[in-house]
Amino acid sequence: MNVLIITEVNSRRNYGGKEKFNRYLIKHLLNKGYKVIEYSLNFHTESNFNNIEYGNNYSFIVFPKKLSSSNLNWKMNQIDKQIYEYCDSNNFDIIISSLHDDLKKTKTRKNFIYVTHNSPAGLLGWNNDNIFFKFKKLIKQFLGYTNQFKNLQNLVVPDYETYKDLVKKTRKAKKIANIFVITWPHELDQEDDNAFLDYEQIKKRQNDVIWVGRIYNKQKNIRYLNSVANELEKYNIKLHVYGNGPDKKFLNSSNVVFHGWLNDKNKLNILSQYKFFVIVSNNEGSPLVLYESISCGVPIIGRKTFPNLSYLLKNNNGFLINKTANPKMFAKKINELMKISNDEYYKIVQQNITFYKQNLQINSFYEGWDKVLNKLTNT
Repeated sequence: MNVLIITEVNSRRNYGGKEKFNRYLIKHLLNKGYKVIEYSLNFHTESNFNNIEYGNNYSFIVFPKKLSSSNLNWKMNQIDKQIYEYCDSNNFDIIISSLHDDLKKTKTRKNFIYVTHNSPAGLLGWNNDNIFFKFKKLIKQFLGYTNQFKNLQNLVVPDYETYKDLVKKTRKAKKIANIFVITWPHELDQEDDNAFLDYEQIKKRQNDVIWVGRIYNKQKNIRYLNSVANELEKYNIKLHVYGNGPDKKFLNSSNVVFHGWLNDKNKLNILSQYKFFVIVSNNEGSPLVLYESISCGVPIIGRKTFPNLSYLLKNNNGFLINKTANPKMFAKKINELMKISNDEYYKIVQQNITFYKQNLQINSFYEGWDKVLNKLTNT
């Protein structure tokens, strides 16, 4: 059986959550005996690639014209037409797309699956200093996002909170015949998933907080994060930042400690050195680093701005802060949580790892996709 995966990324590139999502999915499909073609709208020439050999049943092709974010939107009709014709000539059993943009013609196929990495609440959280520009762009983004669900028959979402947000705020989503909830993939690097339950080691965690990601203010709310760091200084709590990006200049607090990018091989060990993980983003889909933080028992403190976070912290394994809370209030809550007893903290660590084992392990991802593929190939 043949599967086409349409994306803006390259799964062999060692970059972010979407690449890893595709990587896990491709490997699973190949192990199941499928032939997979990854069709990318953006070819990356950087040397930052994983040393991955998928085998003879995998092919990678690129849209023939060079695309950028500035010219992608107006070329979508051309792209859609080419993909539709490509599907006709290659007789794919399954077509999977995770594009942000709408494939108006291709998506009408019964074997087409759209994977959303975002939510209405997430999109409406985009930040911009110019209020008029922000409102205008939000409306455009939201309409573009919801139009993807028109005439769509199969949709995959990462959790039930995103599903509820989607159905509540998007009328077109209510008409989709099949909506599948599949947990996003993650697996521990350690052979022993109890490695992070050592009570004595947990007591040695630094009384500081960690933030990981691309330093990009529009999405990650970097100016707010910097203000939180300033407020934390009076509590003698440091903010450790792992990442880089175009808005690093906004993180100018003397209370911020920069460490550069976090290596995947050491990520879980680094995360587990700190007492709490913080996230203050205006908009997110399903950030992989949150899954990783939970897997090694590091409680998350975050603003309630996107539904995936509410899902991940539903087991009393983290702390949601009202999205209207100012940096001073956010920092005060962090300081309060730093004071909880070792036993109480250990209980929260256990709740995180239990939630990971029951809900977030890689097998849940594989089983979810098996159900989708069986349903669509047997109808």
